[in-house]
Amino acid sequence: MKLLRHKGSVLSSLSSLPECNSADTGEDVDVSHVCIERGEDPRLFYHVGMIARASGDTAAARDYLKKALDLSPQFDPLQASLARQALQD
Repeated sequence: MKLLRHKGSVLSSLSSLPECNSADTGEDVDVSHVCIERGEDPRLFYHVGMIARASGDTAAARDYLKKALDLSPQFDPLQASLARQALQD
């Protein structure tokens, strides 16, 4: 999943996570490789899943959101709920 320059809050949130501190979010970022290989944090999978969903990559979105919920079904009260809703769409 290749993401082009994105100034939205999702990528800003993603870049604030410790696993992604060295990621250059101002240029093209392959988030699935830059961040996810660095840890098993469900928040990473959630954010990448929502970015994939917004970009129209529904297969990747489902995979990442499912991984987030598999790692921790209640990783965040709001985001876990949004992930479940997205998987039902």
